[in-house]
Amino acid sequence: MKKYQNVKTVQTMLIMTEIRELRNFKMMKFVVVFFIFSFLQACSFDSPKSNAEKVCDCFVKANKMKIDEPKRIDEQNNCDQLQHKFLKRYKDDEEASKNFNSSIEECANKLIEESLREK
Repeated sequence: MKKYQNVKTVQTMLIMTEIRELRNFKMMKFVVVFFIFSFLQACSFDSPKSNAEKVCDCFVKANKMKIDEPKRIDEQNNCDQLQHKFLKRYKDDEEASKNFNSSIEECANKLIEESLREK
């Protein structure tokens, strides 16, 4: 009978080990998925300053077009829409809004200086 109990105990221990390994595997899958999701979120996060630079680059590109080029107005309108999109995004976050607006102001000043130098 004692021999039978030892076999039962070993079988129970093996089953318990498998259950623990399975739990660890499931937990590991969860952790890996969580880290991948976090990484993707971190990479896709746009700061107010980087978004302002996108708007600025858009206006620089549009302003470099010839004045009589028909697509220039469309490009400038696209830049306006992009700027308004970001303004809406930051309207409830005062600090982000300040950062965005100050970066846009810096860009506007650079664009004005460049246009004055060209004349």
